[in-house]
Amino acid sequence: MLFIYTTSYDTTVDLLLHRMGGEGCFRFNFDLWRDYKLEVTWDGFRIEDPTGRSIDNQSTSKVLWRKPFQTKELGSEVEISDQDAYCEEELWYTLREIVNLLWTQGKLVLVEPRADSRVGKFAQARIARRYFPLPQYQFRRGVGPGFFAGRKVVAKSLSSAAMGDSGDKCLLFATKAVEAELCPSFPWMVQEYVEADKDIRVAVVRDRLFAFELPRSAFLGRTID
Repeated sequence: MLFIYTTSYDTTVDLLLHRMGGEGCFRFNFDLWRDYKLEVTWDGFRIEDPTGRSIDNQSTSKVLWRKPFQTKELGSEVEISDQDAYCEEELWYTLREIVNLLWTQGKLVLVEPRADSRVGKFAQARIARRYFPLPQYQFRRGVGPGFFAGRKVVAKSLSSAAMGDSGDKCLLFATKAVEAELCPSFPWMVQEYVEADKDIRVAVVRDRLFAFELPRSAFLGRTID
């Protein structure tokens, strides 16, 4: 059985289960942890969902770490009690360990959890530069403008952390900017803007490549990304 670790609002998993059928899959939605029964012992783990279906070490053929989230990652406007916050931390740790144990058994597929902590955007860019021409970038704080010498630039967030008051959070998406107007005392990730007719993404699944393109004309009036 394929063990999928995600959330109830993961539409990619909805489509996956629609195509694969649910019989060979077990879905753990972390945001609905109250609806599951779980135990871990020396013998392994066992999880039971609200319908009474269960999964354990022996019945797990592969595990897919999709996009599980804790309530605290959804923004402070989503309320959670101290007790539930503690329960989430304990369960988050336990599910992470379950996935780690399955990883040691060679059962993890497609995604390496927390790989972005080990190989982040700067490291990825250095590798990609061996194969593709990449736009110039500069992360800076306390440094004035001039690096891009008047070229068009994009400001973006590395962490995707939210900003603003507790009741009015916002995110910095890739945004066209004027370099001279960026405050030097603030940390900025700035990249050279590339004029393009299409966005292209290539997904690598083991030894196969899946390429997609998206015309940019449909959204350039509202956003660059």
